[in-house]
Amino acid sequence: MLICLDAGHGGYDPGAIGNYSQEKNINLAIVKKLQARLEELNIKTVLTRSDDSFVRLDDRAKISNKVLADLFISIHCNSVADKKAHGVETLFYKSGQDIAEIVQRNLVKNTGLTNRKAKYMNLSVTRETNAKAILIECAFISNPTEEQLLNDYIFQGKIIKSIVDAIKEYYKIGEKMEHWAKNDYNELVASGMELDKFDESNATLYAMMNKFRKTYIK
Repeated sequence: MLICLDAGHGGYDPGAIGNYSQEKNINLAIVKKLQARLEELNIKTVLTRSDDSFVRLDDRAKISNKVLADLFISIHCNSVADKKAHGVETLFYKSGQDIAEIVQRNLVKNTGLTNRKAKYMNLSVTRETNAKAILIECAFISNPTEEQLLNDYIFQGKIIKSIVDAIKEYYKIGEKMEHWAKNDYNELVASGMELDKFDESNATLYAMMNKFRKTYIK
């Protein structure tokens, strides 16, 4: 699996501006942390930008298409004139609706923000990207309370957890891993191997077997 992560705006385009922060910086901070978390799960990623640089909208889609990404996720902060506007929403174009709804559900559950729902919207980056594509409006930078949240590393972590949980659910990543591990464990048991005396010289396999012995042997 390969996921293209897009930090909205950048360079001379700051995106929306709050009382003390700029959208482009928040987007990039979330994307970099999200990349690190996904790579811990052995999910390959590519970024449309990794620093404070400007990337054209059509080039963002081209980057995703060039690497044949399976999923395109664009991170943004919302902004309107009404400073009371609040909440989180996930935007999609055509094929992205199914995963957009899962992402949105997880965002609401983990952040506690108002559910502005998953919505169809004809946006350049989601329309021109061949992969399933979604754009997440994490919260309103124009709302003073939510601007504070957007700049808080704990809240950013909740956004990241929501996206990761949604990806794992949609692609059944955890289920596949557990199914594989349980089958391997059962085969070793059936072979008559004394797992309690497993050879510690193979540290990786030993650790794996200990972990799944605790999981599956009650």
